[in-house]
Amino acid sequence: MAGDRGLAFVFIGLISLSTLWIGRNHRAASESKTASVTTANPPTPGDARFLAKAVQQNLAQGLLGDLARQKGSQTIRHLATSISVPTDSELRRLASLQGIKIPGAIDSENLAAYDYLASLAGETFDRKYTAYELRVHQLVAAELQREAALGRYPELKRFASENLPAEEQRLLLLENTAARLSAGGPIE
Repeated sequence: MAGDRGLAFVFIGLISLSTLWIGRNHRAASESKTASVTTANPPTPGDARFLAKAVQQNLAQGLLGDLARQKGSQTIRHLATSISVPTDSELRRLASLQGIKIPGAIDSENLAAYDYLASLAGETFDRKYTAYELRVHQLVAAELQREAALGRYPELKRFASENLPAEEQRLLLLENTAARLSAGGPIE
Protein backbone atom coordinates (compact mmCIF):
# COMPACT_ATOMS: atom_id res chain seq x y z
CA MET A 1 0.00 0.00 0.00
CA ALA A 2 2.81 2.43 0.91
CA GLY A 3 4.46 1.55 -2.39
CA ASP A 4 1.23 2.32 -4.23
CA ARG A 5 1.07 5.73 -2.55
CA GLY A 6 4.65 6.50 -3.58
CA LEU A 7 3.87 5.41 -7.11
CA ALA A 8 0.78 7.64 -7.12
CA PHE A 9 2.89 10.64 -6.02
CA VAL A 10 5.40 9.93 -8.76
CA PHE A 11 2.57 9.61 -11.28
CA ILE A 12 0.97 12.90 -10.14
CA GLY A 13 4.37 14.56 -10.25
CA LEU A 14 4.90 13.39 -13.85
CA ILE A 15 1.48 14.67 -14.85
CA SER A 16 2.26 18.04 -13.27
CA LEU A 17 5.61 18.26 -15.05
CA SER A 18 4.10 17.32 -18.40
CA THR A 19 1.37 19.93 -17.91
CA LEU A 20 4.00 22.57 -17.21
CA TRP A 21 6.02 21.47 -20.23
CA ILE A 22 2.97 21.55 -22.53
CA GLY A 23 1.93 24.94 -21.17
CA ARG A 24 5.40 26.38 -21.68
CA ASN A 25 5.60 25.05 -25.25
CA HIS A 26 2.12 26.37 -26.03
CA ARG A 27 3.10 29.83 -24.71
CA ALA A 28 6.36 29.77 -26.72
CA ALA A 29 4.44 28.81 -29.86
CA SER A 30 1.94 31.60 -29.22
CA GLU A 31 4.74 34.15 -28.74
CA SER A 32 6.41 32.88 -31.91
CA LYS A 33 3.18 33.41 -33.87
CA THR A 34 2.87 36.95 -32.49
CA ALA A 35 6.48 37.70 -33.42
CA SER A 36 5.98 36.32 -36.92
CA VAL A 37 2.95 38.55 -37.44
CA THR A 38 5.04 41.67 -36.91
CA THR A 39 8.10 40.36 -38.76
CA ALA A 40 6.44 38.36 -41.55
CA ASN A 41 6.75 41.35 -43.86
CA PRO A 42 9.36 43.52 -42.19
CA PRO A 43 9.84 46.95 -43.70
CA THR A 44 12.56 47.32 -46.29
CA PRO A 45 15.20 50.05 -45.96
CA GLY A 46 13.02 52.07 -48.36
CA ASP A 47 10.01 51.66 -46.04
CA ALA A 48 12.12 52.73 -43.06
CA ARG A 49 13.38 55.81 -44.97
CA PHE A 50 9.81 56.70 -45.92
CA LEU A 51 8.71 56.42 -42.31
CA ALA A 52 11.61 58.53 -41.02
CA LYS A 53 11.02 61.19 -43.69
CA ALA A 54 7.30 61.27 -42.96
CA VAL A 55 7.90 61.82 -39.25
CA GLN A 56 10.47 64.51 -40.07
CA GLN A 57 7.98 66.30 -42.33
CA ASN A 58 5.32 66.13 -39.62
CA LEU A 59 7.70 67.76 -37.16
CA ALA A 60 8.50 70.50 -39.67
CA GLN A 61 4.84 70.98 -40.57
CA GLY A 62 3.96 71.56 -36.95
CA LEU A 63 6.65 74.19 -36.52
CA LEU A 64 5.99 75.92 -39.85
CA GLY A 65 2.24 75.83 -39.27
CA ASP A 66 2.69 77.59 -35.94
CA LEU A 67 4.84 80.22 -37.66
CA ALA A 68 2.22 80.77 -40.38
CA ARG A 69 -0.54 81.12 -37.81
CA GLN A 70 1.56 83.82 -36.09
CA LYS A 71 2.89 85.76 -39.10
CA GLY A 72 0.56 85.07 -42.01
CA SER A 73 -2.48 86.86 -43.30
CA GLN A 74 -5.91 85.52 -42.41
CA THR A 75 -5.88 83.32 -45.52
CA ILE A 76 -2.45 81.92 -44.73
CA ARG A 77 -3.43 81.23 -41.12
CA HIS A 78 -6.45 79.32 -42.40
CA LEU A 79 -4.28 77.55 -44.98
CA ALA A 80 -1.78 76.46 -42.31
CA THR A 81 -4.58 74.96 -40.24
CA SER A 82 -6.11 73.26 -43.29
CA ILE A 83 -2.89 71.61 -44.43
CA SER A 84 -1.76 70.36 -41.02
CA VAL A 85 -1.14 66.63 -41.06
CA PRO A 86 -2.61 64.77 -38.05
CA THR A 87 -0.74 61.50 -38.64
CA ASP A 88 2.21 61.74 -36.26
CA SER A 89 0.90 59.27 -33.67
CA GLU A 90 0.11 56.67 -36.34
CA LEU A 91 3.58 57.03 -37.87
CA ARG A 92 5.20 56.70 -34.47
CA ARG A 93 3.10 53.59 -33.73
CA LEU A 94 4.19 51.96 -36.99
CA ALA A 95 7.83 52.80 -36.31
CA SER A 96 7.58 51.39 -32.80
CA LEU A 97 6.04 48.13 -34.04
CA GLN A 98 9.00 47.58 -36.33
CA GLY A 99 11.75 49.00 -34.13
CA ILE A 100 12.55 51.75 -36.62
CA LYS A 101 14.37 54.74 -35.19
CA ILE A 102 12.67 57.98 -36.08
CA PRO A 103 13.85 61.56 -35.71
CA GLY A 104 12.99 63.39 -32.54
CA ALA A 105 13.87 66.87 -33.77
CA ILE A 106 13.47 68.92 -36.91
CA ASP A 107 16.25 68.46 -39.48
CA SER A 108 18.64 71.21 -40.60
CA GLU A 109 16.95 71.74 -43.99
CA ASN A 110 13.54 72.40 -42.47
CA LEU A 111 15.09 74.44 -39.67
CA ALA A 112 16.81 76.65 -42.27
CA ALA A 113 13.47 77.10 -44.06
CA TYR A 114 11.85 78.01 -40.75
CA ASP A 115 14.56 80.58 -39.98
CA TYR A 116 14.27 82.09 -43.45
CA LEU A 117 10.48 82.30 -43.34
CA ALA A 118 10.58 83.71 -39.80
CA SER A 119 12.64 86.62 -41.13
CA LEU A 120 9.89 87.62 -43.60
CA ALA A 121 6.67 89.56 -43.12
CA GLY A 122 3.47 90.51 -44.90
CA GLU A 123 2.80 89.46 -48.48
CA THR A 124 6.38 88.27 -48.90
CA PHE A 125 5.91 85.84 -46.03
CA ASP A 126 2.59 84.66 -47.48
CA ARG A 127 4.07 84.00 -50.93
CA LYS A 128 7.27 82.34 -49.72
CA TYR A 129 5.48 80.22 -47.11
CA THR A 130 2.94 79.03 -49.68
CA ALA A 131 5.66 78.29 -52.26
CA TYR A 132 7.67 76.31 -49.71
CA GLU A 133 4.65 74.33 -48.52
CA LEU A 134 3.61 73.64 -52.12
CA ARG A 135 7.05 72.20 -52.88
CA VAL A 136 7.05 70.11 -49.69
CA HIS A 137 3.55 68.73 -50.26
CA GLN A 138 4.39 67.83 -53.88
CA LEU A 139 7.25 65.73 -52.51
CA VAL A 140 5.04 64.24 -49.79
CA ALA A 141 2.37 63.25 -52.34
CA ALA A 142 5.02 61.62 -54.54
CA GLU A 143 6.43 59.71 -51.54
CA LEU A 144 2.96 58.51 -50.52
CA GLN A 145 2.27 57.35 -54.09
CA ARG A 146 5.59 55.50 -54.21
CA GLU A 147 5.06 53.84 -50.83
CA ALA A 148 1.49 52.85 -51.71
CA ALA A 149 2.68 51.25 -54.93
CA LEU A 150 6.08 49.82 -54.02
CA GLY A 151 6.23 49.50 -50.24
CA ARG A 152 6.68 46.03 -48.76
CA TYR A 153 5.41 46.59 -45.22
CA PRO A 154 1.61 46.11 -45.40
CA GLU A 155 0.68 48.55 -42.62
CA LEU A 156 2.83 51.28 -44.12
CA LYS A 157 1.36 50.64 -47.58
CA ARG A 158 -2.11 50.93 -46.05
CA PHE A 159 -1.12 54.14 -44.29
CA ALA A 160 0.19 55.63 -47.56
CA SER A 161 -2.88 54.56 -49.53
CA GLU A 162 -5.30 55.91 -46.94
CA ASN A 163 -3.50 59.24 -46.55
CA LEU A 164 -2.81 59.95 -50.23
CA PRO A 165 -6.30 61.36 -51.03
CA ALA A 166 -6.09 63.85 -48.13
CA GLU A 167 -2.58 64.86 -49.21
CA GLU A 168 -3.84 65.45 -52.75
CA GLN A 169 -6.55 67.73 -51.31
CA ARG A 170 -3.93 69.68 -49.35
CA LEU A 171 -1.85 69.98 -52.52
CA LEU A 172 -4.84 71.31 -54.47
CA LEU A 173 -5.53 73.88 -51.75
CA LEU A 174 -1.89 74.99 -51.84
CA GLU A 175 -1.87 75.20 -55.65
CA ASN A 176 -5.01 77.38 -55.62
CA THR A 177 -3.60 79.66 -52.93
CA ALA A 178 -0.27 79.97 -54.76
CA ALA A 179 -2.09 80.85 -57.99
CA ARG A 180 -4.11 83.59 -56.25
CA LEU A 181 -0.96 84.97 -54.63
CA SER A 182 1.00 85.05 -57.90
CA ALA A 183 -1.92 86.74 -59.68
CA GLY A 184 -1.57 89.57 -57.22
CA GLY A 185 -5.24 89.61 -56.35
CA PRO A 186 -6.60 89.85 -52.83
CA ILE A 187 -6.39 86.67 -50.85
CA GLU A 188 -8.15 87.82 -47.71
